[in-house]
Amino acid sequence: MSKTAVFSLLSALWPVALAVTMGALAERYWPWRKQLRDWLRWLHVSILFIVGTLISNLALPIGHTGIALLAAERHWGLLNYISVPIWAALLLSIVVIDFIQWACHWTMHRSQLVWLIHRVHHSDELVDTSTALRFHPAEALYRFLAQALVILLIGIPPIAVFVSAGLFLAVNVWEHANVTTPGVLRCLSPIFVTPDFHRIHHSSEARHHGHNLGTLLTIWDRVFGTYVPPLQLHEETTFGLGPSRLSFSTLTDFLIDPWRKADDS
Repeated sequence: MSKTAVFSLLSALWPVALAVTMGALAERYWPWRKQLRDWLRWLHVSILFIVGTLISNLALPIGHTGIALLAAERHWGLLNYISVPIWAALLLSIVVIDFIQWACHWTMHRSQLVWLIHRVHHSDELVDTSTALRFHPAEALYRFLAQALVILLIGIPPIAVFVSAGLFLAVNVWEHANVTTPGVLRCLSPIFVTPDFHRIHHSSEARHHGHNLGTLLTIWDRVFGTYVPPLQLHEETTFGLGPSRLSFSTLTDFLIDPWRKADDS
């Protein structure tokens, strides 16, 4: 592995560790509902996340920031041909990246092939901070490459890549956390994704899986008809794949899941 890939990997991991630690502390003191903490489950998802990050950084060793620097140097992308204030470029970049995240997520619930790699994320029966790490390595690579392509096409500035990466990391942990949404933030829920908004997406009822797909903004779900009111959620709601007979008790189960059938177990 090149030194660049190692640096990209370490740069990607330490903010995640910080965000997850803060999320876990919030769950301890302000839980939405009481849940047992399964440390083996945490170990599995941590390994999944590291493997996915490693594969992504090997596939594209310079990372998203490197792609942005390359685009700026060679004047690739829309924002390298028009003059806009940095704050406007930053705002536009965040909105565009958020839409791409929504679009990637939408395809995972519309394509059976891509659903098979996303199914690992939905197999979690205890939605909490660790669920933010629970992605098959193939999904991590899919999202990574999609965002890299957008950075090139739009010419997203390196500073915008850096800021949006931190923002989306924090929001991803926040929206999966088993925490009660503070009252002061509920007034923002019509615009921004909250745990209440996203949690219903993980309901064991398949009819909810294709809804509330947003990462940062709720507008995409509202515009494209994939929004359902969080009021349908209650503390007795169950999460996971419902009647699926698939087992996710070992790390091997997670990794080979895209090639399994629901009636194999």
